[in-house]
Amino acid sequence: MVDDEEVPCLKFRLKNEEKVITYGAIGSLLGFKSNASEMVEVKDGELDEFWMKIAKDVNRQRKSISNVILQIFHSWVSKRILGRMRELKVTDQELNWMYAALVKKQVIDPTYIMVDR
Repeated sequence: MVDDEEVPCLKFRLKNEEKVITYGAIGSLLGFKSNASEMVEVKDGELDEFWMKIAKDVNRQRKSISNVILQIFHSWVSKRILGRMRELKVTDQELNWMYAALVKKQVIDPTYIMVDR
């Protein structure tokens, strides 16, 4: 929902009392910075180079990660941030998030993505 000031919120009932909390407040509770970008910013070509370093096969259609630790990290990103339950193949969005976390450190606020999922 959106409140009177057009701010995205969640509305729910707790002990028969209606509660409203803004996405910003949720992000703050989760420890995300309010001035952070919502999306990962990656230049063209950077992801292809990153993929070549972590992939089992250079063919991106297979989308398999070779390093076990990176597979676990991918699984966590996939489930916790993006809400996917089957994370066998790496999506472009997941690859963006992994790149931002592991290579080009960026401060990101995934609250909207997480709540929308």
